[in-house]
Amino acid sequence: MKNVGKQFEEQFKKSLDDYKEKVQGYTYRLPDSPMTFNAKLQEMTRFTLNNPYDYQAYYFPHLYGFELKSTEGTSYSIARDNSKAEKHKMIKYHQRMGLLELSQSKGTYAGFVFNFREKEHTYFMDIKDFENWYASANKGSINEKDIVSHGGILIKQTLIRVKYDFDIEKLLKDIEVWCNRNNQSD
Repeated sequence: MKNVGKQFEEQFKKSLDDYKEKVQGYTYRLPDSPMTFNAKLQEMTRFTLNNPYDYQAYYFPHLYGFELKSTEGTSYSIARDNSKAEKHKMIKYHQRMGLLELSQSKGTYAGFVFNFREKEHTYFMDIKDFENWYASANKGSINEKDIVSHGGILIKQTLIRVKYDFDIEKLLKDIEVWCNRNNQSD
């Protein structure tokens, strides 16, 4: 049986792919390293592939980068750096830097998709808003209240039997409006 986080990821991917078909877009899941799933292999290997984020999606005229996170708890721990001491944290440093790098290019949006399973709430948080919050918060984790108060976009989700469908079209419109709120000349 798949873990609940992977089930969430599959449901979100299906919503991305369904929208892709509607608008003739493109989605891509960056492959995980086999080391991700095997602790013994991680110990025996010096180098592993660290993906900058989980998904790329292109829906004309924008490219999106998404890092998906899901928790049964109330917060996500954040790695300060790439050290071994920080590798158990939920939000990896290389993920933050990968999303930030993508967000620097014109026509791109990047951020975290935070899923709080217990409350059945899912949010998108732009990486720039996340990093601004992190720089001023002096905290080692982020919770739902932090996400909401610092620009998190609630993603409309519909329960269909036992799985969720996410409204990607509305999400992309909300991201574009939110992320361009200070660029009135565009």
